[in-house]
Amino acid sequence: MGVKSALMWQLNGVWTNDPTGGTNGTYTMWDAVVLGLKPRKTFYIAGMLNRYIPEHSEVLSVNTGGSSDVRAAAFRGEDGNYTVLVETKAGSSKEITLDFGNTAVNKTFRKLVYKNDVVQEANAILPPVTATFPGGSSLTDSAVDDEYNVIIYTTQPAQTQVKLDQVNPTVRSGDSLTLAADVIDNTGGVTWSVAGQNSGTINSSGVYQAPQVTDETLIAVRATSTADPSAYGVALVRVLPSSQTGRVEVPTFSLDQHVFPSSEVLYLESATSGAQIRYTTDGSEPTSQSTLYVRPIILNEGSLALYKAKAFKSGMQPSGTVSSLYQIGQISSAPDGYKLCMIENGGDCYFEGKAVVAYGADGLFNYSIQENGVACTSAILGDPIPGIDKRCFVNPDIPDELPVVTFFNAGFEKPATTSARPGPMTNGWVFDSRSGVQHNNGPFQAPTAPQGVQTGYLKTDGGISGTLSQSIHFKPGTYQMSFQAAKRTSFGGTQSFDVYFDDQVIGSYQPESGSFETFRTDAFETTGGKHTIQFVATTTQGDNTAFIDDVRITLPQTPADPHLANSSFESPVVTDPTGTISGITAGWSFNDQAGMMRNGSSMSAVTAPAGVQAAFVRSQNGVQGTFQQSLTFPAGSYTINFKAAAPNSGQSQAIHVQIDGQTVASVTPASTAYQSFTSDWFTVAAGSHTLTFTAADTGTGAALIDQVSIEAIIVPDEAVLLNGGFENPTITSQNGVVVASGEGWSFKNNAGRIRNGSVFGASNAPEGTQASYLQTLNGKQGELSQSLIFPAGHYAIQFQAAKRTSFGGQQSFDVYLDEQSIGSFTPTSGTYAVFTTNAFQLTEPGKHQIRFVGTSGPGDNTAFIDEVVITALP
Repeated sequence: MGVKSALMWQLNGVWTNDPTGGTNGTYTMWDAVVLGLKPRKTFYIAGMLNRYIPEHSEVLSVNTGGSSDVRAAAFRGEDGNYTVLVETKAGSSKEITLDFGNTAVNKTFRKLVYKNDVVQEANAILPPVTATFPGGSSLTDSAVDDEYNVIIYTTQPAQTQVKLDQVNPTVRSGDSLTLAADVIDNTGGVTWSVAGQNSGTINSSGVYQAPQVTDETLIAVRATSTADPSAYGVALVRVLPSSQTGRVEVPTFSLDQHVFPSSEVLYLESATSGAQIRYTTDGSEPTSQSTLYVRPIILNEGSLALYKAKAFKSGMQPSGTVSSLYQIGQISSAPDGYKLCMIENGGDCYFEGKAVVAYGADGLFNYSIQENGVACTSAILGDPIPGIDKRCFVNPDIPDELPVVTFFNAGFEKPATTSARPGPMTNGWVFDSRSGVQHNNGPFQAPTAPQGVQTGYLKTDGGISGTLSQSIHFKPGTYQMSFQAAKRTSFGGTQSFDVYFDDQVIGSYQPESGSFETFRTDAFETTGGKHTIQFVATTTQGDNTAFIDDVRITLPQTPADPHLANSSFESPVVTDPTGTISGITAGWSFNDQAGMMRNGSSMSAVTAPAGVQAAFVRSQNGVQGTFQQSLTFPAGSYTINFKAAAPNSGQSQAIHVQIDGQTVASVTPASTAYQSFTSDWFTVAAGSHTLTFTAADTGTGAALIDQVSIEAIIVPDEAVLLNGGFENPTITSQNGVVVASGEGWSFKNNAGRIRNGSVFGASNAPEGTQASYLQTLNGKQGELSQSLIFPAGHYAIQFQAAKRTSFGGQQSFDVYLDEQSIGSFTPTSGTYAVFTTNAFQLTEPGKHQIRFVGTSGPGDNTAFIDEVVITALP
């Protein structure tokens, strides 16, 4: 089994999706016999391996010639039989030759094939023999199609299987039932038998006579191959009490016992008019005092219960007892915060008081406020999505604004976890191996989720970038998407990502804050139908994580001025074979030497930092490229932020950035990798102003530009650090330490916050109950920083600091204003003392960064810092 288990791991999650449709590594082959006999896809692969890969076999070397779409393994059993396992990738038909060299295998090879479209049915019949090949030193199979295949070629005899026409039939006591069976991969017929005593009889023709029963009874009937008695099939016959005068008819369940992915509606009924149905869910026998069935039962998410039911009527004997077991998963099928209350045309959605009812499916719902229940019908609630089975969901909390289009699991609360749950998996969203959900108390040490207690995450590591997506229905119209996002500050770098509507980029983002912020995509238009929303990580190096939560589809909102149209140059889609287009108008107006280029164009092999397209300017034939856009500014001060790069070859082009002809930035990109640039501050009166990017040189150079944004600068009356006492958010961890988390501050390497009484053993914080720490550990120096806007003036930074005395050595640190050191400090006491940096002069208002950077060398050294304030000097 060791070899077979290893092969199972290799065959799943590499070229094909996990066979269970869930997370890789979930290799359960049946839900449970009591919950249903249909196996999962895993069974069909594992069954072939277990049947045809010999135990204690010799593993033979295999050479596939370096093929990228075929993998193989070969085995020779102790009895001399050969088995070759081949996995082929989908995409093209193949001819496979097995060449045994100088070894003559003088036995017939049999071919068995697993395909992803295998029919999962209760007989659990493994793939049968589909072809045979004569023995020799080689064989050639020209009938390998373009689908994904797992193929076994073996000289072992085919193993006999028996398939019944009915595996879970139902019959009344005393009645007869005719069963039939086929023998697969062998000849002959079957013999019939019944398991147990007083279980009825069956004749040689498969006619089963059910026994008399008073309660529901399950009886096994066996069909055994006459040619190979070790092979058999089993029918699990459900025998119900027969109708009797004076006895109430047994209840029936509307649902077969089964594992359901999400909530369901269960109906109970008896054919006896006026009968009352009583039921239990704890496995006990129902009595006349058990719960009365008065309306359809909602099987709630995450539940597992055995329902037993019995019918009663005055003047008649009670019915026999019937039962059914239901396990309900937690796959999101409802708008967040809503619970299933009824299926379309199935009756009333029952609730008391006022509530919001969502009626629909696949992301399209009609929302209405109802009172004391409502019939779940299109006639009353309107049909949001004709031709698709719909359901009613209810929420007692009435929001200020009803959704336009609905995501499932928009708040990433499923699957529930107390840590982190990576993909591949599907729960509303389709997560890959670098995306998933995480809890507030999980290992990512993420900021508190703005909705619920979990968020989604999008990760890059090992050179693989994560994606998460969801396909939902839209009505015709124009929409916008909003979501909240934050950066992981406890470890790694900044994650950037694009948001797609199908294959159209509708926004590019790079959360820089450890606190959640709201982002909105560009508006997008659809004629209706099913479309896919994707979040796609765009970093490819390092270990970077972004958190995403509270995803919504809304009607477009008018953006605040100044608003740049097409700021990442994603529209129109460039389809020219060169990958470039020039002289167009799309938000921007481009002349003939400026335009847009798509990733992979002849101009640059570098991926655009936002989306899949960027702009370019060049000089050619004495004409300098330029593009511009006029937009409305409120009166105030601003900067222009953008990214730029040099082309693959040739001279890099200098760029002038201008507002109404006034140059506010002049840059010459020196690298083919995009770099960030920021213009000088500029001040404008309210009104329309023109932003222009133009080539500044007259040679033949070019420059690439992307992700242009305008930042409004609000100069405060005084410079104030946010959260200078490190009190927010409150630390709740058991050890009193939070690595790299704190409102306003960014932390790097070994830095974070502590509360009084933490494991660091620090003195009580001089301000409040929390402080920060800078630690040098394993050669990495901690750093904490905050950026803020200063008015022009004369300043110094004042703070309190202490050393860690309970463990380790002396920590020293420098304080910086941007890249300028304004002081070096070495706290020598475990008691906090006041320190002040050197004074510094700022002649103009500006945005600057304050940094505390550990400078100690080897060892484990820690300093504590609190009550950081900026002091204005005369």
